[in-house]
Amino acid sequence: MILQTGFLMKKLMIGDNVINDYVTITTWDRQFQCVRYHYIHKSSPNPVKEVKNLFPFEKVYEDASSNLQ
Repeated sequence: MILQTGFLMKKLMIGDNVINDYVTITTWDRQFQCVRYHYIHKSSPNPVKEVKNLFPFEKVYEDASSNLQ
């Protein structure tokens, strides 16, 4: 499994608990007409705002905050 955060990629081993430290933010890429999933670390104060800043051309789904736990 490969975890992509921003422009950094890290290969994760199956069963690795690191994935539990991230939340998923779902966006719509208008240019390529597809859904994209961004994984942001839970320590981020505002993950939705961080995704909007990194990918301003993508529309964040309104229910993206429901992924935050």
